[in-house]
Amino acid sequence: MNRDDYLFVLSERDSILSLLETTTDDDIIGKMSLESRLHELNDEISHIVIDEHPPVKATLTFRGAPVLGTYGIAANFGTKIVNAFNDAVSHVASSFSGKLPAKGKIPNLENNLLMITGTAKGSFGFTLEEFRPDAPLNFDEESSVQKALNQTQSILQMSIRGDDDGLAEAISDLDDRALDKIRGFIQILFDNKATFTLRHNNQALVANNINDIERAVLKLSKDSVKEDLQLLEVSFLGALPHKRQCEFIMEHDESKSIFVAKISNYIDNPDIINDHRGEKVIAKFLCTQVGNGKPKYSLRELPNW
Repeated sequence: MNRDDYLFVLSERDSILSLLETTTDDDIIGKMSLESRLHELNDEISHIVIDEHPPVKATLTFRGAPVLGTYGIAANFGTKIVNAFNDAVSHVASSFSGKLPAKGKIPNLENNLLMITGTAKGSFGFTLEEFRPDAPLNFDEESSVQKALNQTQSILQMSIRGDDDGLAEAISDLDDRALDKIRGFIQILFDNKATFTLRHNNQALVANNINDIERAVLKLSKDSVKEDLQLLEVSFLGALPHKRQCEFIMEHDESKSIFVAKISNYIDNPDIINDHRGEKVIAKFLCTQVGNGKPKYSLRELPNW
C-alpha cells in the first residue's frame, strides 16, 4: 500500500470514531454497523505494509495568445514553457544539496527532473510527474522534487500577489542560478502574453491575467530583489535543526527584537547553535529584501565560537 492509500484508511477510521462519539445508545443498529466497520479498519491497518511514497505530481495549464481554448497549444511555446518550468524545479531541487556552480553542468540534475505523463484540459496544458530512476521513497520521505515544487509554487504565488515580505521569505537562501530559472519561466509567459494555473499538493495557483504575470516579472527582477552577505554581531537564542531555523538578537538593536533566520543547507550540524545560546558572536548572514519589504535572513556559516 502506498502513502495516499494508507492516509485514506486512517482518515476513514477517524471519521468512524467521531461518528461513534455522537451515536446514542438507542441507535443500536447504527452503532453496531459503525463498530463493525471500525473493527474491519483496525484489522486492515494492523496488516498494512507501506511500501512506497508515490511520485509527486503537478498540473500546469495555460491560457492566452499561444493557446486555442481546450483544443491545443502552439508547439514552440508549449515546448519552451514546459522546459523552463522543468528547469526551474530541477535547479531548485539540486540546490538543496549545496551551492550550484555558476556555469556548466549541474550535479545530480538527472535525478530531479519532471516528465510529461499526459495533457490537461480546462484550458490546455500538461500533467507532470517527477522522474524517479532510483528506488522508491519510503513512506515518510520527501523527495527533493517535492520540496522544490513546494518552494517554486510559493515563490510564484508571492510574486504574483506582490507580497514583498512573503517573496523575500520564499527566496531567502535560494541559489541565484535556481532563482534565474524561475525568472526565465515567468519571462517566457510575459513575452508570449500567456497566463498559467499550477495545481499541486491540493492547491491551485492561478495567474488570472497578464497583469499578474507582469507583476511577477517586476517583483522577481534583479532590481527588486536585493541580496547582501553581512557580518552581524548577534546572540543566538536557539535553533530548530529539523526545521533548519534559528532565532537571534542583534547586539546593536536597542529594541532587542527577535529575528528568525533559515539555516543554510551548507551547514552540516546546526544543532551546535544550541550549545552556545546567549553568547555574543559575529555570524555571516545572507540578507534578502524585496522592494520595500523587511529583510529576511539566512545563516550561511557557523560562527567561530
